[in-house]
Amino acid sequence: MRYTLCQKILNILAFALSSIESKQSFRGFRREEIALRNLRVVLGRLPSKDELRSVFFYHALYHLQLGFAPKKDLNLDDRSWTYIQDMIRIAEEAGAVFVSAHLGLPELVSYFLSKSGIDVFVLVESLRNRAERLFFGLARQRFQINLTTSIRYILKELKEPRGKIFAFLLDRPIPGAESVRIFGRESRISSIPFKISERFGLRVFGFKVVRHKEFIPPLLSPHNFLFSFQMRELENFQDMVSFIEQIIIGHYLQWNPFCIYPFTF
Repeated sequence: MRYTLCQKILNILAFALSSIESKQSFRGFRREEIALRNLRVVLGRLPSKDELRSVFFYHALYHLQLGFAPKKDLNLDDRSWTYIQDMIRIAEEAGAVFVSAHLGLPELVSYFLSKSGIDVFVLVESLRNRAERLFFGLARQRFQINLTTSIRYILKELKEPRGKIFAFLLDRPIPGAESVRIFGRESRISSIPFKISERFGLRVFGFKVVRHKEFIPPLLSPHNFLFSFQMRELENFQDMVSFIEQIIIGHYLQWNPFCIYPFTF
């Protein structure tokens, strides 16, 4: 597998930054403590030190890949292209709603869709920190994503849905949240995707874009830049909740656990 100089540099930077980040705070709590508490709920056990090192490494690498990696250095494995072609066809025929979680590099699929003329609209949480808003705004523009914190903007675009994908990352607070049971605990997840489906007749799909291989402890490997994209149609709201639960459990090393959930404390 090709291992470019840029990939090597970003791997090294991620390794260094992950050590620093683990000692930082988020809303008055150490990031390490928040990660431990959330992962304990997800896994049903405390993660090991090496697992936690991998979580922080992949989180740091995500930001570096999102903001700075040349897109030619971010690749999909062979079987992913069948799903990409399916996604393009579905968008061209009628448009669709896609949902996922904050894990892997979900923004990557938008880049390949945009090359086929598909517009991607993402409803995101409103970030408090101005620097974070600026970084994510600029970084996600690199992947041809139309970002908004307004459901009204999404509804406006839904009047002509063909050629469009409407995406939601549901493990963070966005409008329309309902009480659910996930990981055996009480939490909240938005029901907007299926409300859109009912009103506009669009199908709802779950998707994930995750690294081809995961390492415990983290390794500085070219495999950190090879991703796998998969999707499946979701039947209803509960199926959607189950899908989010399954992909987080299945790829917890690549999940971003730095959020205060109802089950965190």
